[in-house]
Amino acid sequence: MRRAIVLCLLLSGCPAGPLQGGAPDGGASPDLAATPDLALPTCAAVQSAMQQWIAAHQSCATNSDCAYVPYTCCEAIANAAAQGPYYSSLLAAMKQLCPPALCNCPFLPPASCNQGVCVVGGGNGCVTAGDCNGPLPAICQQCADGSMQCAHHACEGGQCTIEICPPTTCTGYLDVAADNGAPRRYASICANSWGAAQTTSALGYRFEGGPAPGIEAMDVAGCASAAPSSEGVQLSARNASSPGTFTTGSVSYTDANGIQWGVPGDPLSITFTRIDAVGGVIAGSFTATVTHGGNAAHSLSGAFQVCRVNDELAP
Repeated sequence: MRRAIVLCLLLSGCPAGPLQGGAPDGGASPDLAATPDLALPTCAAVQSAMQQWIAAHQSCATNSDCAYVPYTCCEAIANAAAQGPYYSSLLAAMKQLCPPALCNCPFLPPASCNQGVCVVGGGNGCVTAGDCNGPLPAICQQCADGSMQCAHHACEGGQCTIEICPPTTCTGYLDVAADNGAPRRYASICANSWGAAQTTSALGYRFEGGPAPGIEAMDVAGCASAAPSSEGVQLSARNASSPGTFTTGSVSYTDANGIQWGVPGDPLSITFTRIDAVGGVIAGSFTATVTHGGNAAHSLSGAFQVCRVNDELAP
């Protein structure tokens, strides 16, 4: 008798009830339930209906809206409040119509809400800063507006981040000439750069930490675009905390062909004429010769004025 009832719920000829018309499941989800054609209730048809239901119930406002729900052999992510009679009938039909399977379900990280959509893992997804949690470093800095700010959680572009000073609105750049050629302007942040939550422009920041005894450096970087292997320059001056000229550090240059130049020991001179607080600018000039460790080399020179972002404190 149970099988007959389940099949009746899925057949289009059954009397009208809570499963008809694609009404929202659960009463709290903004999604509409899928209404598949199951005139021939087979395992494949029920699985297809379940896939449509999962795809139609992905919207969210906060991380708590998202959860893993039973789906075929393992689980799938969906709006937690969307489950209702229609979804329950699909699960029951799958148990009746689909043969048992040996499940090898992977471990899945917690579900989260990322820009209004439930996603697998992405535990740093957020809508507001209130969605973010975790330990905060005991760091405070003076920002460009003169205020003293301490580390706190922030939600930037749908992802949780730790922020000290607010995002900068400045526009940074490096003007660089290679081998005495015409200068090229690198005004974009580089791929996978520190500070992406604060600016998309060429930037600079203080780096401190690393394996004992650790290092302290002022880093400056700019690229033609944020794409991987984009042409650009990254400078790092050791022990630079105030204006001056520094000859210890490193320079990395990615040429127009995406080839990276610069090894430890390559000669360099980096002069800082201005180092503002976070949210301000870092300005100066540099010269360097970058190699692969052999005779092939590029001679670089240029000037920069970049946006200062939060310090990077490495463990």
